[in-house]
Formats: sequence, C-alpha cells, structure tokens
Amino acid sequence: MLSTALRFPKSLWSYNPLPSKCKSYLPLWAPGLRGSPIRAVDRYRDEWTVFGTTIGSNGRVFDGDDSIKLASPRFIDDQSGTLLFWMKCAANDTRYLPVATSVDGASDDEFIIVYQEAGGDGKIGVALNINSAASWTAYSVVNTITDTNWHLISVKSNGSTTSLSVDTVTETFTDVDGTNSGQWFGDATQANVCTIGALARVALTLPFSGTIGEFWYGSLTTAEEDTYYYRKTMRRYS
Repeated sequence: MLSTALRFPKSLWSYNPLPSKCKSYLPLWAPGLRGSPIRAVDRYRDEWTVFGTTIGSNGRVFDGDDSIKLASPRFIDDQSGTLLFWMKCAANDTRYLPVATSVDGASDDEFIIVYQEAGGDGKIGVALNINSAASWTAYSVVNTITDTNWHLISVKSNGSTTSLSVDTVTETFTDVDGTNSGQWFGDATQANVCTIGALARVALTLPFSGTIGEFWYGSLTTAEEDTYYYRKTMRRYS
C-alpha cells in the first residue's frame, strides 16, 4: 500500500497550509482534482461528489445550480473546529449559502454559512436550524463584503463561542435568533451531508454564484494560524 505522501504529487500536498490539524482540504484550483468524485488532499482522502462547476484559474466556478457534496463527513459531529474557505462572489447584492451541512433531500437540522442577511447588505452570517426552524442566527455588524473580490472566510467554534473573521479581521456578531453559545456542526444532529455551493434540501437552496478557491476544515486553529494560512494562500487570490 502506498504511503499517504505518495498518493498525490508532492507539489499538491505542499499547498495544505495546516496539514497536522486538517480533516478535509480541497484545493479546488488544482487541475488534478477533475471529474467526480474528487479526493480531498489530506490523510483521509474522502471522496466529494461534484455536480456541475467548472475549473477556473483560481478555483471552482459555481453558476447558481452547482454543488460539491461529501456524505457523512468525519467532522459532522464536531463540537468545535475551524472552517476556512476562499470565495469570490459573482455579485455583491445576492444572498448565497457558500457552505452548509444538512439532511440531504429534506428540510431538517442544518448548520449554514450565509452571505447577505438581505440583498446588498454585505454581511456574513452563521445559522443553526433544528427541524428546519431557526435555533440560532447571527450576522456581522458591519457591511463586511461589498465587492466581488477574493476573501478568506474563517468560521470557528471553541465550544463556547462561535466567531467569524474575514481576511483575518474578526467580525462582531449580532444575534438575530437565539444566543451565541459556540454552536457548531455537531449541533445539527440529524445532518448527514456537507455541501459546498448551496444548502442541500429537496432542491438546492440559495445556491452560490462565483468561485470557491479552496476549502479547509480542521481542529480549532489559533488567530496566528489563521494569519499564517491567509499569508500562505493569498498570493493566488490577489
């Protein structure tokens, strides 16, 4: 059996900025990740199923009806961790769900990353739905993203508080529903799929239009590690 290090070209492995903490890493710009399924570039090599999308110069291009799914992800029950992804929206006045976990094919428990509370406000939010009803929803106070440039989104929970940063700048959350108590993927107890590019219900909900450059999920990172990730990857998206 080949060692993990030999299953991908060394050059591709070397792009994972934080391999020791990583549970899933998809450098979606990589020409080697073509077709479907695609394997994550980490020690687990989980297979993500691709529906549509095209490979752009710096990531996968989503045109409003595309998605990339991982069934029963190993982080689905986590109570803490870090999600990092680079995104570039096709428009700054449209509501998108770039990443979500859900019950595939149904409206049930969901943990969602949201762009735009309302059309054109530029806010980033996080929501936990239980039985498809809002349990906790929070948005950044300021209009965080009001352009169509690349941005690194970091969402994390230490088990007590859920936090958000954009391009390493920490955002202040305002609770809309419930209270921030560190909600995370594991709180959506019935969820069984992670979707990049939309929320997977009976049909794709609020699908993303734009480009996702890369997706990284792992155990809880420090602010210094987030900054390291940003600096190591930002040249591709400048």
